Amino acid sequence: MKVVLCSIPRSGTYLVSNFLKEMGLKDSGFRLNDEVYPDYSESTLDIPRKNPNLFLKEIKFKDAVKNLQHNSFASGHFSVPKRKYLNDFKIIFLYRNIKHCTISFAFWTKKTGIWKKNESDSSWRNQNLEKEIIFGFLKQHLISIYNLFKKTVPWINEKEILHVQYEKLIGEHGKEIQIHEFQGILNYLNINLNQHELEMKISNSINKDSLSKNDSKQDYSQYIDSDFKKYFKKSGLNKLNKELGFESFRKDFFNNFCFQKRLTFYDKYWKLNKKSKHTWSYGITIVDNLIVNRKFQSILDAGCGSADVVRYLRAKGYDAIGIELSESVLKDYASDLLQKNIVMKGSLTNIPFKDNSFDYVFSSEVLEHIPENDIPKVIKELYRVSRIGIFCTISLRPSSSFNKYHITLKSRQWWEEQFLNFPLTKDMELIKKLQEVKEGASFEEVLQLGPTKSHIHEMDWFIKNPPYDFNGELEPWYFIFKKEYVQ
Repeated sequence: MKVVLCSIPRSGTYLVSNFLKEMGLKDSGFRLNDEVYPDYSESTLDIPRKNPNLFLKEIKFKDAVKNLQHNSFASGHFSVPKRKYLNDFKIIFLYRNIKHCTISFAFWTKKTGIWKKNESDSSWRNQNLEKEIIFGFLKQHLISIYNLFKKTVPWINEKEILHVQYEKLIGEHGKEIQIHEFQGILNYLNINLNQHELEMKISNSINKDSLSKNDSKQDYSQYIDSDFKKYFKKSGLNKLNKELGFESFRKDFFNNFCFQKRLTFYDKYWKLNKKSKHTWSYGITIVDNLIVNRKFQSILDAGCGSADVVRYLRAKGYDAIGIELSESVLKDYASDLLQKNIVMKGSLTNIPFKDNSFDYVFSSEVLEHIPENDIPKVIKELYRVSRIGIFCTISLRPSSSFNKYHITLKSRQWWEEQFLNFPLTKDMELIKKLQEVKEGASFEEVLQLGPTKSHIHEMDWFIKNPPYDFNGELEPWYFIFKKEYVQ
């Protein structure tokens, strides 16, 4: 079997390539194009990232594909007429909303330095503001990006090939649809795996590095304002997007109002993961340990989610307040508390309360969802508004849904260093009491003995290549600190 991946640029070629390698196919290293193609077969990842043009080869398409061996694959961006040379190949076409492809390509172009020689003004590459980068890119390369996308979009109308949508591959529409999309690849290639094996392969594929890996956790919708839409329409990219099925009124109406409602990354998390208003919150079990072991009256639940913990604490007589970035989950599950200002929408990088407003700040399984660059600002705010201390749990392992949501995976030592940059001391007495340890536990045992047992198979990559040692600690991982100077 020989396979070619043809994609709209920035549509997840890396992900399907990783998946094919998990299936035992060899990456030929060929990146096919209509005229020239890069050959990365003899390269490491870092070299072509810095200078992709070093690997370009001028060779006819038909001669390039002749070099492809059995049980291997090649990928690239090429036009439909090249199909006449692919009679013996399995063809997979990868596509994505072109609005997101364009934004991703802008960041990729800045990062790699490609296309620079064709620019009349390269000052946009020195910008730090992301919107300035995008619009600088569009001003310089609007025609080029249109021509690049135009040649690959017609593959969407080709028969007897497999069409794969990037948004489904990364779980944008939920885990069930994500698994179904990967299963479609297996069916097309006549490969059989059971559900357990498939989920392991998906996890390994998503979490491996690659030459041009997209950030599936990036929310590109924030950049699609009226100015962007004007550029997009002016160039004709909207017509290409419509051909792919992304610009129809009915589909946009459904996505924006019936499901996404222009939701943030965290809104989508709650939409896909909160199953019922009556689901028992994991955080209630955690906060019980604070109630039993420490005296306090006022408390802030930082990242309160559906506010189950806030309700629980208030029912017990505590002055509990919640702050949550996802307005959607508050409206869906805590609208009554929202109206009374008991919970509020807000970012942990800027908590709207005075210094020492709460005896304790509580946070359960929140900080690992926050980008690494924001962690110091968040901890500074948690420290500032607490009077006695901070009581939280932070997950040190990948999340379910193939680690889509735990975006800052770090060791206990790393997290403690972030907190101890402030006048805090570890509450060792309480940590030792609560943090269960199994001496000499393997990585697999650590995860199996904790609550992650149900999706341990999704973490095969993490177990095989652990980034740090758990020292036998079992989940949940407690991080408890006392302020050195209690007000």
